[in-house]
Amino acid sequence: MGYEKVVLTTVTYNSSGYLERLLAAAESSGYPLYGIVVADNASSPEHAVRVKELAARHDNVHYIRLAENTGGAGGFEAGFRYVLENIPEADWIWVMDDDAFPRKDTLEKLLAHRDIPGMGALAPLIFGNELQKMQIYHHKKLSRCLDTDITIAGSEEDLTEECTPIEANAFVGPLVKMSVVRDIGVPDGSLFIYGDDTEYTYRISRKYGLYLVKDAVIGHRDVFTGSGVRRPNEFWKDYYKFRNRFLLIRKYRRSAKDGLTGTLIVMKRALGGIKAALMSPAFRGHRALLASCYLKALGDGLCGRSGKRLDPADFSKYK
Repeated sequence: MGYEKVVLTTVTYNSSGYLERLLAAAESSGYPLYGIVVADNASSPEHAVRVKELAARHDNVHYIRLAENTGGAGGFEAGFRYVLENIPEADWIWVMDDDAFPRKDTLEKLLAHRDIPGMGALAPLIFGNELQKMQIYHHKKLSRCLDTDITIAGSEEDLTEECTPIEANAFVGPLVKMSVVRDIGVPDGSLFIYGDDTEYTYRISRKYGLYLVKDAVIGHRDVFTGSGVRRPNEFWKDYYKFRNRFLLIRKYRRSAKDGLTGTLIVMKRALGGIKAALMSPAFRGHRALLASCYLKALGDGLCGRSGKRLDPADFSKYK
């Protein structure tokens, strides 16, 4: 088979340092990329200048500057639409968070399995660069009621097949056929952030094969959360995590009964979050703020309201 036109698509927001590492890794790929689309989610002027400089160094980089921060979901939607409208001859979109760093042979090893019948996307194993172990939790199936993500295996050693069917995957290296994108559409930007990757890859796997390729590996940043206690300036994350799970269940429920069961399970978790917000010493001084995020997630999720309903910038004043 001849050369496959692969366009890497990434989203960046005030993270030009990670983007620089990603572009360097992509440039050293043993399989040449046809193009790279960088969607800049209205980064600060300092980062925007740096991102433009990085893009200018590479002949095949297409730079998109978004008017506002649309979250990872909105950025990937914009990137996919750009490829569809401006690079329609592409064969694949390689979806990549900007803190992912493909190895030289990652793309080549993914494409070695491009002829699997009925396949719509291929995903590499994700290796945490800081902790030096696989982030196996990014490769998932979903519970019957869609309330829970289930890791595909306990460790990479448990993967006995060269290609393992999965139902969902993080946006860290999945390689998606353009024909599939034309069929099922682009990522749902209205989710803003959190769960947009699960929703899109699950949308793929409901109609096409989505496979985890054991010998293809991609590097990824390990995110450290310190004590594990959420800071007030990050409470908006709880809103999107819960709101988007309600929306996922609402959209893809297998039956009315399963949908109701899944919704009730997530409601119970959200109510538990409200209880913790009101009672845990860790949230003293900001109890109402966190509880309001959970309450809004409940209301918007149950009523099917998507979009950028909470702006992270509004939480930056909290310490």
